[in-house]
Amino acid sequence: MKLSDFDKDVAKEFGLTQKEAKRLLLYIQRKIFKRISFGESFYIHKVGTLFLRARKGYNYHNLQTGKTDYMPKQYVLDIKVSQTFKKLLRKKTVY
Repeated sequence: MKLSDFDKDVAKEFGLTQKEAKRLLLYIQRKIFKRISFGESFYIHKVGTLFLRARKGYNYHNLQTGKTDYMPKQYVLDIKVSQTFKKLLRKKTVY
């Protein structure tokens, strides 16, 4: 689902224009990004918790150059799925 599809649904559900709904969703997106980028976790009710996880640096062999390089420490976005969401997903059939 794209943002344009989602903002149409939000606009219809809450009686907003599509422009207002898109503005609202972009505001929520910015707030979530800001919280996570400061190292805080973000909890979404019945879905789970979004947080940054540190990935250690490591050495790897570059196949194109034949040299050993170092990949520095990185932060990746991770989600811890809630138990209610896991139970719901187990019962669903994916098409």
